[in-house]
Amino acid sequence: MRKFILLFILLILYHNLLAQIVYEPVNSPVYEFLEQMSVKGIITYQDIIKPLARKNIANYLIEFKKQENKLSKVEKDELYFYLNDYQDEIKRLSCVKDTTESYNFIYPDFQSANLFNYKNELFTINADIIYGYSIQNKFGKKFTHRWNGASVYGYLSDKLGYYFNFRDNREESKILDPAKTLTDEMGITAIPKDDGLEYSEAMGGLSYDWNWGSISFVKDYLTWGYEKSGNVVLGRKAPTYPYIRLDINPAPWFSFNYIHAFLESRMIDSLETYKIYTYQNVDRVIYRKKFFASHTVTIKYKGLSLSAGESMVYGDEIKALYLLPVMFFRLADHYYSNNNNDAGDNAQFFFNISSKNHIPNTHIYTTLFIDEITLSDMFDKQKQRYQVAMNFGLSNYGLFFDNFGFTVEYTKIFPFAYQHYIKTTEYSSSNYSLGHWLGDNGDIFYLSSKYKIFRGLDIEAYYKYLRKGNGGLSDSLMRLRQYTVPQPQFLWGKVTNRTYVGAKLSYQFWHNLFFQFHYEYTNFKDELNDFSRTFDYQLGKNHNFNISIYYRL
Repeated sequence: MRKFILLFILLILYHNLLAQIVYEPVNSPVYEFLEQMSVKGIITYQDIIKPLARKNIANYLIEFKKQENKLSKVEKDELYFYLNDYQDEIKRLSCVKDTTESYNFIYPDFQSANLFNYKNELFTINADIIYGYSIQNKFGKKFTHRWNGASVYGYLSDKLGYYFNFRDNREESKILDPAKTLTDEMGITAIPKDDGLEYSEAMGGLSYDWNWGSISFVKDYLTWGYEKSGNVVLGRKAPTYPYIRLDINPAPWFSFNYIHAFLESRMIDSLETYKIYTYQNVDRVIYRKKFFASHTVTIKYKGLSLSAGESMVYGDEIKALYLLPVMFFRLADHYYSNNNNDAGDNAQFFFNISSKNHIPNTHIYTTLFIDEITLSDMFDKQKQRYQVAMNFGLSNYGLFFDNFGFTVEYTKIFPFAYQHYIKTTEYSSSNYSLGHWLGDNGDIFYLSSKYKIFRGLDIEAYYKYLRKGNGGLSDSLMRLRQYTVPQPQFLWGKVTNRTYVGAKLSYQFWHNLFFQFHYEYTNFKDELNDFSRTFDYQLGKNHNFNISIYYRL
């Protein structure tokens, strides 16, 4: 079955391939630039699902170039800066065939975006080092973070795009938190060593592209929706996981996306685990298998986009119907489970509405994530269950004066969203939520403003207030409450309150060289003083400082 599917895909690709794609990291600053320009209505920019291909980003930059008369001086400088970064992709889009061989290592004029690149008629490779160092005064304690690695990407003929990057990390402090509790920091799998934490990150992928779509096999982050304080559908909390991605764009107004991911359950399979008869007599540990499938339809019209999607988290073995991109997963679950909930999988639905520049220079967006809802008893307070998450946001850029933007956003996550009583079907990977980093039963109000002083130099101020409930109960008691009616009220249980007020000064010296100074005032209150969630040194008022310098994201 699997060999047949693979052969079918390869046959399609053989007849339709025209170009190649490489994905741009989800934390790249180019996304913010494209978003700001689309908010001004200069071009239609579709980024409900990220990362985007470098080829697509180059195409957007080409369209911006045609309307550069609408840009401020700082925006023009940024445009030409990114046009240089994506010159290889721009040449490919222009069908410029360069048959000459070239080799460069650290351009003398420092105009290359990579330290090393090589190209000939068949093959291109771009390589770079990754290095960063951060020192912080965090909750009155010293904290350092060092990371280093390498990044490689390129193209092979007109059929294959590839990329790979990895980094080793070390954090040192007296107040380390390997679980990254109640923070938007990306989740890690760390090894404690010598008063520090060590962990590695790796991303990579192979991709094919044709004139109306693309297919990729990658290990990377994956986000769904618009946000400034966290995505309620697919966020960046869970460590990267491998997935197959199919994107179809048969018309300018319509797009379709399909994902099949291979998650980490972190649940030991006691039946498959076996003894290794060595002098230590240890177990060979086998973990339960866990998977994720989703598909999304997006319809676009003059700055308005409507997206609707469905996903399924399932375990134990790959199921054929979840490999079918056009299948209604909920009905496939009924087929496999024979309508037995204990044998079933975990389905979700999600929706997004985005309006850009209908109000001048403004982006209005809202996302709804439905984990579970009882429509028949929606208005019966004694029977209703609505395990959902939602956000509402408004971003404005350039309305009051050039190069200035602000965002207002509110996120609310009702009790027990993302949770499931069968752990291999829970909406998580590596014990981190696939959705919002806050988890269930909480909300966030977020306000930020940002001003570009000149190209590469930004100053940002922000305010964030969050609440998180259901403290003080064991995991087993929590799961018992999940399936009782009526559902517990929002913010039930002991509540944690956190206030953040901060400012950032960021400067991009060169294409991949960054400096950042960050100040943040925090005020944490926890009704329970539950140090598994709020550590004692975090409570009360604190002034935190962070200085970072890094080469390549």
